[in-house]
Amino acid sequence: MIILDAGDDGLLAGEIFGLVFMIMFGASSVYGIYYLFKAKTIKEKLKSIFVIVVGITFAALGFRAFDIEHNLLTNSRYVEGTSIGYCKSGKSSVTRQIEFEYFLNGIRYTSCQYGKEGVNVPGDKFWIRVSDEHPDIGRVDYEKPVLVTGGRIIKPDHYSDDTFEILAKYVYAINEIEYSDSVVLSGTEGRPILFDDYYEVIYDISDPTIHRIDLSKPMMLFEDPDGNLSFEYLTYIE
Repeated sequence: MIILDAGDDGLLAGEIFGLVFMIMFGASSVYGIYYLFKAKTIKEKLKSIFVIVVGITFAALGFRAFDIEHNLLTNSRYVEGTSIGYCKSGKSSVTRQIEFEYFLNGIRYTSCQYGKEGVNVPGDKFWIRVSDEHPDIGRVDYEKPVLVTGGRIIKPDHYSDDTFEILAKYVYAINEIEYSDSVVLSGTEGRPILFDDYYEVIYDISDPTIHRIDLSKPMMLFEDPDGNLSFEYLTYIE
């Protein structure tokens, strides 16, 4: 909120800024309370009350800024965000800002972010850093574009007799390094999931463990005449 940076260093700087702001104006409120009891004239009392009100107001703003930055730094997750248009927050802006759309716990949020050259609007996807405490305040990380590869379902890990769900393991490779995770085979709109099938996996290039598999988007692995591998989406005709 203060530094408007999704990286750890920027969030830490914002956290410190909010803390200093809170302490400074909190101290001015204490100062005002002290002199309120010592004031002898109406004018002195009104001046002390003014200092108290201003101090408490700005100390509260400092606490909110600290709380937002602290939660983003220590209790956050990454969700995919999509640029949907241009926006403007505040009365003036040096650069044109970009509005992003993202979903958290099934709820849609939008956030006006500082702009960056080369971002396609609408349509480009980046990871948004967001906390459960303040889900409406997401912070785009332009260093973490959302990229796509294919994940291959390889085997069932567990079958539940109660829910009739299969927890299946899948693998995906980034820069020749293989990663694995598990997914519940449900919510696939009735289309059967076959082992060795490929599905869309979106990931963060700086940390490929930040990812999500989408079982509604099947893919196929293709090899061109030069031996280069690529994934293409499959379309099923009913």
